[in-house]
Amino acid sequence: MNQRLMERVSARGEANLFHTDFAACNTYTDGPSRAARLIVGRRDAMTPPRAAQAGVSVDTITLEAGHSLMTEQPDATLDALFSFATTPPHYAPQSEE
Repeated sequence: MNQRLMERVSARGEANLFHTDFAACNTYTDGPSRAARLIVGRRDAMTPPRAAQAGVSVDTITLEAGHSLMTEQPDATLDALFSFATTPPHYAPQSEE
């Protein structure tokens, strides 16, 4: 499903779309640099859930999905977003400096 979207966007003139997207996913290894709330897909091969874990506090909801959460699990993604918007984080948020 996500591939079809990328093909349509690429057809409109973004010549390096696939390379840019895959390169960004391939080089993403550090996870967030500060406290964060994340929704990840258990079967995401491009940005696996372990990439979300770093040395910072992270609230994570893991869905039974791959990389395209909103396409594969739209209701669960909406529920996760609603949960984050309506409940306090499980970590102590860092102050903005």
